[in-house]
Amino acid sequence: MSKYSYKKKILILFFSLIDLILDLFPRKKIILKQSYQKIIVVNLGHWGDLILTQPFLEKLRNNFPDAQIDILIGPWSQEIFSDNNYVNEVIIFPFPWYQRERERDGDLLNFFRLFKKLKSKKYDLFFDLKGDPLMIFFGFLISIQRRIGYGNGGLGRLLTDEIELNSNQHQIFNNLDLLKPLHIHYVKDGVKLKWSIKENFLIKVGSFFNNNYIKIQNFIIVVHPGAGHPSKIWPEEYWKNLISRLLNISQVKIIFIGAKNENQLLNEITQGIVNDNLIKLLGVDFSFLAAILFKSNLFIGSDSGPAHLAAAVGLPVVSIFSAANNPRRWQPFTKKLYLFYQDIFCKDCQKKNCFNKYCLRSIRPDDVFEAVWQIITTTGIFQNRGLTPKI
Repeated sequence: MSKYSYKKKILILFFSLIDLILDLFPRKKIILKQSYQKIIVVNLGHWGDLILTQPFLEKLRNNFPDAQIDILIGPWSQEIFSDNNYVNEVIIFPFPWYQRERERDGDLLNFFRLFKKLKSKKYDLFFDLKGDPLMIFFGFLISIQRRIGYGNGGLGRLLTDEIELNSNQHQIFNNLDLLKPLHIHYVKDGVKLKWSIKENFLIKVGSFFNNNYIKIQNFIIVVHPGAGHPSKIWPEEYWKNLISRLLNISQVKIIFIGAKNENQLLNEITQGIVNDNLIKLLGVDFSFLAAILFKSNLFIGSDSGPAHLAAAVGLPVVSIFSAANNPRRWQPFTKKLYLFYQDIFCKDCQKKNCFNKYCLRSIRPDDVFEAVWQIITTTGIFQNRGLTPKI
């Protein structure tokens, strides 16, 4: 079995050959230090990936309270770090291989400026949380003394500490495992994912609820049908069926969320549904969305960033999870999780597009609706708020 995480054989062959050559050279000796003063963490992932770094960053900050801790991310995730107590500086660069829109605005000149800036900072500790060979090579080039990461993407020999990735444990624990070479350990049962909500955004949510006639007696369901890749999106007719039935429950309010480029998807799902209890909210600010989720009662959505945010603010999550990814590693990190997932023959395909969507088509709207109704009736909300189905 290959140690590499790629599905394409050409990539496995390429990095196998490169690593075979690197094996001919001795790994650089680790410089052991009692403490580190300048630390850089690299994670070029999107919303979900960055939300899942919070326990790692908290643990890192607690063990190095006086260190300069910087994080290098893509512009698509910068809202997440608008107010973060664990990092000193957020460095943003649009590395093109992580851009979903493929705008390619990270030109060569800006890349060299970034290289010069990071090299001048003289970091003494580097973490790569994605197993990205290009970022591992980047850390090597800027001569950071100690480099910790995963070699499952290749070039692991350029790390001073290459950690074995466990694809069958949650990514939060994979992130935390990168601290073990520094003798920083954790207890799995004690790990929490939490997100602080700003008071000014809670006030804005109050105004938003008033403007949309959302009252305290309403049961608020936030729905996010979109995802980073089409292969993760439940069929539109299934969403339409579920939404129509949920709107037949008295006192239910549904807030439909999505990015601006998901407007067409939301319109197709809601076409023909005319109901004042359905509210669409597109392109909302990250902190405002966190506050909305915090004040809601339930989240229903795909394998996506908002699902992880819902879990982080303590909201019960119904996750309709594609088999493109391994749920053991990527499911929302909460005990209030109701996971719909089909363990089928083509699981863990990692496809961005899938015509058949066997895994998602086998998750029926009837089953999801029954689960949601069970949640409503067993949490005390049914008795307290007088919710009744009209069907």
